[in-house]
Amino acid sequence: MVKTETGLTLLELAVTVAIVAIVSAIAIPNMIGWVPKHRLQNAANDLRSELQAVRMRAIRENREFAVFFNPTNNTYQVVDSGPNRSYDGSTPGSDDVTLKTVVLNAYRSGVTYGNGNATTNATSGGGGFPPDFVSYTGNAAVFLPTGLIQGMGYVYLTNNRGDAFAVGTPTLAGTVVLRIWTGGNWSQ
Repeated sequence: MVKTETGLTLLELAVTVAIVAIVSAIAIPNMIGWVPKHRLQNAANDLRSELQAVRMRAIRENREFAVFFNPTNNTYQVVDSGPNRSYDGSTPGSDDVTLKTVVLNAYRSGVTYGNGNATTNATSGGGGFPPDFVSYTGNAAVFLPTGLIQGMGYVYLTNNRGDAFAVGTPTLAGTVVLRIWTGGNWSQ
């Protein structure tokens, strides 16, 4: 009986290492470019989900709930209107209760309020952007017990690469939409 040895030759091992190196050289730069946009998209999706959840909670609990946007601190807060069932905002003596605070910096990759490379706003008329990139009156999306929203608006988010997303309620019906800047227009 003849014994045969199996294994890799040095040439086979070198070819395998070369293939892995080539694939890595192609894949890693693509992944590095993909990560900031993915993080921004996660932040925008989370905001959209939060707005939808707040709307549903306003209906379920039959009182106003709001999402208050604070571009100065790069945060937003989910706010319960409290015992008086009406969102008071920053009114002194308000009984509003902050339920949750989201810090956009936690998404990393420079996720912040901003328009990035977008040149027009997400409304059908286009035009410029609000100075703080939040078009809701008083920087709050206030949902009524009926599920309607007190005023239409958008929030604009960007990252350190200039990608841009708009999350908002384009109608008083309170339907929440997410739009992405594609280089020439906003698409859903």
